[in-house]
Amino acid sequence: MTPPLDPITVVVTFTIKAGESERFKQALLAHLPNCVAEQTCERMWVYDDPEDPARFMLFEEWADRTEFLEVQLKRAYREPYMAATEQLWAAPRETTIWRRVPTAWDPPPERTDKT
Repeated sequence: MTPPLDPITVVVTFTIKAGESERFKQALLAHLPNCVAEQTCERMWVYDDPEDPARFMLFEEWADRTEFLEVQLKRAYREPYMAATEQLWAAPRETTIWRRVPTAWDPPPERTDKT
C-alpha cells in the first residue's frame, strides 16, 4: 500500500544585492520550468516586493513533503541554478515549509476512480 501524500507549501524569500534584481529574476525564471515540469509540483509563483525591488518570494506547492525533501531538492538542475543565483543574494535566503489546515470550505477531494 502506498503511504498517503503529505502536501506542502514552500515559501522562499530572497534579498538581492543592489542592482542585481533583474539578473536574479532572469536566472530564477530560467530555472523554474524544470521544477514546474516535475510530476509532484502542483503550483509555483514568483512575487516581487512592490516596495523593495531587492526582495523576491517564491511560492511553491508540492504534492508530498518527503518526496520534495528527499528527491526534488537533490535534482541535478538545482546546481546551475544555485551557481547563477546564490552570488546575487545580499543575505541567505529564508525557506519555510507549511502544511495547509483543512477548512469547512475546502472543495471535496477529486475522485480517482472512473466509475
